[in-house]
Amino acid sequence: MKLLQQSIISVFLFFVYSTTFATTNKGMELDISIPESVAIGDTFNIDVVAGSISLQQLHLDVSGEGNLQLADSHYHTAGTVLRWSGTASTTDSDKTGRLTLRINVPEANTGARHLRTASVHGVRHGERIFLSSSSLTDARIKAIRRDQRTLKRAGVKDQIEQLSRVPAIESNEPSTAPAIDPTMERAIEKLKSPSSQASPRAPVAVTVNGIARWTDQAGNTHGLPNAVVQIYDRDTGADTLIGETTTSAKGTYNLSITPDDASDGVDLFVRILAQSTVSEIKPNDAMGATYFMESSVRDDVADGSVETINLTASNTTEAQQAFSIHHALVAASAYLNSISGGVLPSIVTRFPST
Repeated sequence: MKLLQQSIISVFLFFVYSTTFATTNKGMELDISIPESVAIGDTFNIDVVAGSISLQQLHLDVSGEGNLQLADSHYHTAGTVLRWSGTASTTDSDKTGRLTLRINVPEANTGARHLRTASVHGVRHGERIFLSSSSLTDARIKAIRRDQRTLKRAGVKDQIEQLSRVPAIESNEPSTAPAIDPTMERAIEKLKSPSSQASPRAPVAVTVNGIARWTDQAGNTHGLPNAVVQIYDRDTGADTLIGETTTSAKGTYNLSITPDDASDGVDLFVRILAQSTVSEIKPNDAMGATYFMESSVRDDVADGSVETINLTASNTTEAQQAFSIHHALVAASAYLNSISGGVLPSIVTRFPST
């Protein structure tokens, strides 16, 4: 059973990566080693492990943008790695940047050459640039946690959490739920835990409903299944969680809540997380929070109101693509359940990773 579960996870993750991103070029997998940060003007190294391919057959080209413009650069072989050395320069207006690495790799059997690319992201903080080969979000987290003492300062954890916020398209008109195969719909619904099946409380003050969607590489939208939906009351200081449910197999949700201050009107907003009974999708950092998208705040919502809040994640940033990973894992677990009665164990998925 464990082997079957692992095989299904592999197949679905292959599917989602191939549909979410551009087609992967043939050649070696890049294993990149970089420093956590570099002082502006200092020389630093990027090491690329070449695997079994002869280093003399590789060609590395590096281009920079934003705060990682290259003042002086070259590359050479160092043992079993291809080492690129350069100097980072920046201006006050460039807070972020990226190095794009392009490596020409020969195919083992035919000798045909293929291009493999990777990125190193940089975020400037003070007089240092913090680097990550995973994502810009990961580099920003490193910059925030530059000094462990900063974790004691108010608001730092909130800053890190906000880095996982996904820009979303919001609409407030009732709409039709996306179509879904009935067999898959039943399988996904079985994944919900009993506590996720929301039931109205009496008296009911406000009802919130809507549809959560994600967008694939081709621009098509899909319902976001089995995702945690949280309703908050915007307060001075900490916001108050006043209701929670999960989306259906089609991405719909409906929750009735009774806020403590319903008589004064609640200032509510909706947060939808890349979290299910199967997994949580987080940035590639121990402090990274679960990716989420969030609505605007509805001020002074009156008792008895029905609010429709639809949220859609696009597919233009790495954070937005986390919801496609979420869907793939939910679908994998639902498929496993339909053929064997089992479910995938709950896991934390770090995305993107090197």
